Amino acid sequence: MGFGLENVLELATDAFSERIASLGKTESGAYDYYAARIENNCLLSADEAKLAQKLAETYPKDTIFYEIGAGAGTLCLALAAYGYRCVAIESDRRRFEAALDIQESLSAYLPDFENYFMVEQAIFGVDPVLYMSSLTGPKVGVITNLVNSWVDEKAPLIIGSLSKFQEAVFNPLRIGHNRTIGEQDEILNLIEGADPILFMDMGPEAQYVRVVYSKESPPQITQPQADVEPIPFQKETEKDEEPTKPSAFAAFNGQSKDVFQIARTHYLNKEFTEAITLLKPWLVTLRAGSDIHRDGLSILIRSTVNQKQTPALDLAFLTQLGITLYPAHRDFQIYHARACRDLDAHLKQFTAYKKAMRAGAREDECIWGMIQALVNRKRFKMAEKLIRTIDLAETPFKALPTLACEVHLVNGNLDDAQKCLDRAYEMNAIDQRLKQYELVLKSLKAHQNLSDPALTTRHIAIGGTSYVGSTIFGVILGSLDTLENIGESNWLIQSKDSHDNSSLIDFDNDLPTSWPLCKVHRRQTRQCIPIDFRKFLAADPTNYYEKIAQQLNTPGLVTGDKSLANYWFLDPLARFDLIILYKHPILQMRSNIRNLSKKLQNEANTKGGFDFERQLHFWSQHYLGLLNNITPKGKRLVLNWEKFASAPHAHLKVICDQLGLTYRDDILENITVNHLLGGNAGIKLDQILKTGKIQMRTASHPRFSEEEEARIMSHPEAGHVLHLLENYHNRFFKSLAR
Repeated sequence: MGFGLENVLELATDAFSERIASLGKTESGAYDYYAARIENNCLLSADEAKLAQKLAETYPKDTIFYEIGAGAGTLCLALAAYGYRCVAIESDRRRFEAALDIQESLSAYLPDFENYFMVEQAIFGVDPVLYMSSLTGPKVGVITNLVNSWVDEKAPLIIGSLSKFQEAVFNPLRIGHNRTIGEQDEILNLIEGADPILFMDMGPEAQYVRVVYSKESPPQITQPQADVEPIPFQKETEKDEEPTKPSAFAAFNGQSKDVFQIARTHYLNKEFTEAITLLKPWLVTLRAGSDIHRDGLSILIRSTVNQKQTPALDLAFLTQLGITLYPAHRDFQIYHARACRDLDAHLKQFTAYKKAMRAGAREDECIWGMIQALVNRKRFKMAEKLIRTIDLAETPFKALPTLACEVHLVNGNLDDAQKCLDRAYEMNAIDQRLKQYELVLKSLKAHQNLSDPALTTRHIAIGGTSYVGSTIFGVILGSLDTLENIGESNWLIQSKDSHDNSSLIDFDNDLPTSWPLCKVHRRQTRQCIPIDFRKFLAADPTNYYEKIAQQLNTPGLVTGDKSLANYWFLDPLARFDLIILYKHPILQMRSNIRNLSKKLQNEANTKGGFDFERQLHFWSQHYLGLLNNITPKGKRLVLNWEKFASAPHAHLKVICDQLGLTYRDDILENITVNHLLGGNAGIKLDQILKTGKIQMRTASHPRFSEEEEARIMSHPEAGHVLHLLENYHNRFFKSLAR
């Protein structure tokens, strides 16, 4: 079996190019090395191509190649294209994730490709045999380039670890530091129990040698025996077993089985803390790979999950140990997948659920977990393929039809979206997004039937989260020639209830006091937008922004409706320029706490009850939606608020140049505010109206502790999205960095 080298490299190049465009050279794992190769359209180097061909000519098809220090896995890609199973082992986080991303992308187009191109993150000190235990066939270790100072110190250990394979092929000139041919004996002399022979001469930089350690199968880690069932997951004690509660001072006689049985009884009695306390020091004394170590680790992980006191990151490390030692054990795989999900580590979540399903975990849960990961990463085409393998009428997951509805809306499958929406309501799914999706679906169908969707007025839309600076920014843009700012225009037809949830205004039955008003014209009798016009907008939201611009008699409208849901509903055809405004996550969390504490009148209580992980997930998904779910017909700019506030004139010049607007040096001293719906109450509107001026300053925020800042900075999803936003900002405003 083969996948075609040219086809594989083309797909991999596209996937890597997309990753670089989103994350930049560094965070994508490309660095200068792969970026230059992709730019020159040669992801696979000439030397790698020759080596892959030589390996394919030498070894039978059932051989499994393990490349140590694989980078983004390009050699393994070539070997997989030839039909060999390969494992790319890489310690650099960015390059490991790049290889995972490539694997995921190619698997969508090439069925079964993930079984030929596998990716593992290297853990120093872990025996290489642990990566090999679940695969059968001759195993060959490969090293092409492992140059860095860290490796230099560990060279004897690395060369010694190759003896775990039946054979090894490596380049002694590129291990630790660059060597000449005359210096290669420094590495070759580290080989024990076998004699190296020249495998391939590529000149003064590559002299590949072949070492045959054994024709026998290498040592394998003991797998769970067929007659040993893992302890089933349960919330209650098994019916056929009444556990005896052990004494709190039960004597430990030093026998492993006794410790295990006591720990297991603690677990069945839901005494999870006691089980953890007993198991942690005991497991350290056992030989990894033994049955009792495996079962003890299983109880420890289960107890840790049920105790619900261990941070997701610690649980992820614990479950990573489990799947590294026992890759075929379904419990370790599924718990690791759930830990990745709870960490919002979506790329790893997808791969973890796929491996869990392969290990025998519940298929519906694994597919559900993979769909969640794909949607969170905005991979809607791949998510749709998985959704179509599921019978939504039978799924036990109430949130799945809602998620499927979103996928079909993004992909333009309106009939499928309607079916998923109906199924979600049948299941009594409690999800605020259902109302949003219902409105979006209605709007999409209405806009589909427009004979001429083109607009005669211009719309500049501001995207972002609450407290990001959009109110002030909109006021400034609206003061430019040919533009008029209305603020959050969605409040012309929407209002909030007592629980802060928004819904369409029922103009016939809702009290007028609940209708949001323009802050410049505070009384109903002075409103700049007549009530009849608001009713007209609510009855037919097609060409919503054009109707408002015409009502205000302006050729250009600025709005701060901010969210994907609003723009998706009010103009699903995205006929606007989009400026995405953002703050660094630390500053955004400070703003959220500051404004929430104003409502609660107690900053200490606000911080104490502030859910950082939930807020960071919301922040990340909000911006991923704006970046990936909206393709504006006009231009899209990404702007860091703090940088704008520190140099507003410089940034405004770039914005005006990008959007074809006329910039004025005196803009901040000649502010005009004719309309303003919604927005932050702290912008000192009265002072702006009185003086016609805005003084830009960065806001003061409550400080975080080092631990709190570390929690924010270590959030994988938020970190990924921040890099996306920063790369876009730097691209648009690169002239200001000189």
